[in-house]
Amino acid sequence: MNGQGADPSFERASRGARTFPGVPEENYWFRRHQAAYGLAARAVRDMGSGRILDVGCGEGYGSGMLARAARVDAIELDAGAALHAATTYPGVGVVRGDACALPYRPDSFHAVVAMQVLEHLFCADGFMRQIRTILGPGGALLLSTPNRETFSRTGEQNAFHVYEYTAEELEALMRVHFRRVRLAGLHHGAVLRAADRAAGGSLQHRLISTPFDELPPRLRTLARAVRSRHFRVGPAEGSLDLLAIAERGGGMDE
Repeated sequence: MNGQGADPSFERASRGARTFPGVPEENYWFRRHQAAYGLAARAVRDMGSGRILDVGCGEGYGSGMLARAARVDAIELDAGAALHAATTYPGVGVVRGDACALPYRPDSFHAVVAMQVLEHLFCADGFMRQIRTILGPGGALLLSTPNRETFSRTGEQNAFHVYEYTAEELEALMRVHFRRVRLAGLHHGAVLRAADRAAGGSLQHRLISTPFDELPPRLRTLARAVRSRHFRVGPAEGSLDLLAIAERGGGMDE
């Protein structure tokens, strides 16, 4: 995984449900998620000092990135992932818990980060309500989630996803609980647009539909070479992943 003593059984059990650093066949997805976490880390740093919660932290690499900018707590339902995150990323306080029943008091956090989590939840509306409660005045929720309009060519949903959102659906859900919501999207930059052409139109769809060891050698090489800098931020329309920031008001905004 990342050369820091990861449990191979944890990695095998989690394949398909989450992504990892240091695994060649996962590299594209890891770098894509890393790009979103990098954006969140910069946003958190710009917000000033405060306590941050990373919901659904997985093996913890994103929490580790956020911890460079702020104090980070993290929560993860999977016991193996939570243990790995707690023992691999110093300075991150990890607890095992359910995103549908967050064990935190009101006004506990300056920001909540939820990357590639919402699509796994049966409790999406309740999750938003909880986040609104545990955020302090002026706090913000930052999230990413696959864009249903581009994620699958066939319309078949990922087996690990409860629901995949369009930009309109995501904004409508968030506006029930937050007055100020901004949406953007993560897109391929120039290098990955060239990789799309090499893949016959869509690198992500080739990676979804074809086992990694059955891909042409050129595509395997391209997928292994992807870095977070090869993604860019753009409009929500046509994006790979939807990016959203929802701000809790304070004072007269309440």
